[in-house]
Amino acid sequence: MRRFVLAMLLALPAVAFSQDTQPAPDAEAQKIDSTTEAGKYERKSVTYIDALWLMDGSVRGMPSADVSYALDKIKERLTLERFDYNPLPEAFISDFVNQANSQGNLSKEKLAEIMDRTIVPKILAIVDLNKELRAQNYTTEEQRNSFYAAKAKEFGFTDVELKKVMNSAFIYVPFVNSYSGGSSEGKYVMKMNAGVLWYRIVTVNGKATAKLVVENETMSIGMAKEGVRKFIDGNWVGAREFAYRSCVKSASRNVLVATQVMPEFKLSAQVLEHRHGAVTFDLGKKEGVRFDDKFRICEFVDDGNGGVKQRNHGWVRVSQVSNNLKETPDKSKA
Repeated sequence: MRRFVLAMLLALPAVAFSQDTQPAPDAEAQKIDSTTEAGKYERKSVTYIDALWLMDGSVRGMPSADVSYALDKIKERLTLERFDYNPLPEAFISDFVNQANSQGNLSKEKLAEIMDRTIVPKILAIVDLNKELRAQNYTTEEQRNSFYAAKAKEFGFTDVELKKVMNSAFIYVPFVNSYSGGSSEGKYVMKMNAGVLWYRIVTVNGKATAKLVVENETMSIGMAKEGVRKFIDGNWVGAREFAYRSCVKSASRNVLVATQVMPEFKLSAQVLEHRHGAVTFDLGKKEGVRFDDKFRICEFVDDGNGGVKQRNHGWVRVSQVSNNLKETPDKSKA
């Protein structure tokens, strides 16, 4: 019996793009993609810097309200129900902040280099504590709590923060690399280059390592007719504010698209039913599915060499999102 699967395409509102237009996943990601059963997820922890990194002089003058709005929208897009998200304490990132701020203009490559020198080694040292914890073979909760308390003091954390970082599977830092706005032919136009760095943390033979798997930056544009107030985020705003917020929302979608290059961040599920030109499936609000999201229709088949390959059969657009936060949800439809 052929079993068809919905695999996340892109969460863009108007145009569907082939996944082939995105950067190819690294070899490790491809291995994860081919060996993980569709729709099956292990709960993982994401560690992040709770700041929008401003890369050069054009963005370091951004109003604080603009910075906060952009950071909130990017985090909102990247926060998925099936992951735990843990911001790094300020004391933990002080070396990173000092070194990054000492630079004039930063590139995303330079930002990654500073991450590799400062934050990444500290996180890996904490993740490696799992090996030490297992080796101690503690049998009581009191013994484990004593271990956490001692290590937390050593790293300058609380024991709660330490436990969260020990379970890190990913690290991300969002950034803005350019920012400009102005009037043109009766419209206010806002442009922004925003992006994200993503590291995947894996443990091999008890040793934690981190690899930079996403290094993405794209330009987003927002515009509005001058002299006309428009409604967005529950408020009526002027042309400049509407253009800025539209630009940020586009940027946050682009950051999500970049994130979905990683197999762990792609949604997939079995097609449950095909009727009247639509399919139903078992994902919904809990997993972050949104109206108008795009999914591939595909199947996974034996490639004849012991591996698995994906065979695509087209794509669908989500038309009904299940509220699976309640006890008896309807199915999502596309």
